[in-house]
Amino acid sequence: MLRKFQLLETLCELRGGDKAKLSQELDPMRQVWQRVLQENAEEAPKSLDSQWKEVLIIWDSYISQGKWGSCIPNKWVLPPDEPSSQWAQYIC
Repeated sequence: MLRKFQLLETLCELRGGDKAKLSQELDPMRQVWQRVLQENAEEAPKSLDSQWKEVLIIWDSYISQGKWGSCIPNKWVLPPDEPSSQWAQYIC
């Protein structure tokens, strides 16, 4: 969002608008987004790690042998147009 604010200012200037006025109007929003980014900066690595763990657990359920495994989820791995017999067993 911060980059979009910069781009809006540039566009305003290129079109002959009042960039200073627009910057003043965008400043409160820019400050809010900067606070959000700072607050989330500490939590991001933890959150990302937990998301990856969840994805890997889900993936394990698809590739494991036994009653919990099934076909590969759509769009995770794309088989060739004419899959080999090894691939064919995983296509839903």
